[in-house]
Formats: sequence, structure tokens, C-alpha cells
Amino acid sequence: MKFISEKLIEINRELSEDEIQSIRASIKDNQKQRLEFVDLWARYVLDHDDKEWSRQQNIIINSCLRNSPMTKELYLKMKGEMRD
Repeated sequence: MKFISEKLIEINRELSEDEIQSIRASIKDNQKQRLEFVDLWARYVLDHDDKEWSRQQNIIINSCLRNSPMTKELYLKMKGEMRD
């Protein structure tokens, strides 16, 4: 499996070596940040009561849904789980 940076290099051979290294560093940093967040969240879930973190997630999800212009029907239709 090729990394995104390697695919970019194949697509655009006009990138300088500095640009290529910058892309690789950016991707590596992004991956590191994502893994750190996964570790942080896993520790949080293990250290806190299920009801506590579940309630917090519920608040976030409900807030996103309330502020979304997409209705339940549009979402289900988009996912192909609802017919016209």
C-alpha cells in the first residue's frame, strides 16, 4: 500500500524534494496526532464510568444533529436506507 505522499509524487513529478519532504512530514505528524488522540480517548473511556462518557457523547451527538440542516429522512435517504 502506498502512502498518500508517494501517490502525490507519482501524480506530480514537478514537486521539489523539499515539498515532498514537507508532505511526508505533514502526513507523519497527522498520523501521530491521530494515534495520540486514540490513546487519550481509550484511557478516558477506561478511567471513567460508562454512564459518564456515554452521557457526554450523547450531548455532543445530539448537539450536532440539532444544528445540522440535514433531516433524519435526508440522512437515511443519503445512506440508501430509505426510499422515496
